[in-house]
Amino acid sequence: VLLYKPVGDWMRAPTPAMVVYVKEKKLWELKLDSSLRNVHVKFDLKDMRSLVMQVYLEKIASDINHDNFKEPRQSLEDFVYDFFQDRFGLKGFTEAHLRSMVGVVVEAREGQHDSRLSQGCQRMVTFGRLLGVFPEAYTYPDDVRTEAADVALSFLANVCTINPLSDTEVTAGTSVVSLEVVCRAV
Repeated sequence: VLLYKPVGDWMRAPTPAMVVYVKEKKLWELKLDSSLRNVHVKFDLKDMRSLVMQVYLEKIASDINHDNFKEPRQSLEDFVYDFFQDRFGLKGFTEAHLRSMVGVVVEAREGQHDSRLSQGCQRMVTFGRLLGVFPEAYTYPDDVRTEAADVALSFLANVCTINPLSDTEVTAGTSVVSLEVVCRAV
């Protein structure tokens, strides 16, 4: 099942708005080990919404391929690292983009009660929870996070099968879906 257009049409990494120096270290970020620690990137919430949608859609396609070849699925955490690695190549640039992603997710959690940002922030917080960015994620076994991500992505795949996303919906990282489609997707 093809859920989205081929990579060449719209699946490209967003261009960072600006380069900044980030001093904070987050729990998920501690796994990163780069020789290019002075390279930092800053995504904004709009870029991240689009990026997260691309991650979700590519992860669904990857899971379908793994299932077809009867191979174990990659965890969302490993997939996200590979997603950035495939786009940026060098470990330092990959990890700079990952640090920026973690920063946006953490900022979204802190700003999720701001009514102007709440919908986009909630999506980022959900992504962060599935990815294991927040410290409380480590109170659950890894397989619980993996299963939660699989359920969420399975639901999204069902929604996309019933109501395919337009190019605009994918690049904007947001979509309006009817309650009927949601009920059928469950």
